[in-house]
Amino acid sequence: MFDQMVNQLAKECKTVSAGDVFGRLTATETYVLNGYHQRMRQCVCSCGTVRNVREFTLLSGESKSCGCLRREIGIARLVEARKARR
Repeated sequence: MFDQMVNQLAKECKTVSAGDVFGRLTATETYVLNGYHQRMRQCVCSCGTVRNVREFTLLSGESKSCGCLRREIGIARLVEARKARR
């Protein structure tokens, strides 16, 4: 009974492997623990920036890029707003 529960929990546990892609971020092999004992995964963004990202935010979908996506969306919204005023 106990072994079945452990096996079931192990199957449900998600982990990040090297080469996994989350939005624009690609995980590398290395990870470290931060001061709060959370796994930090080194990721390379499609724009070339290297960032350390909490593994939980990758799995939850909270982190999608190094920040370049936010800048691009902001610029696109600004352009649309300026077009609407004319």
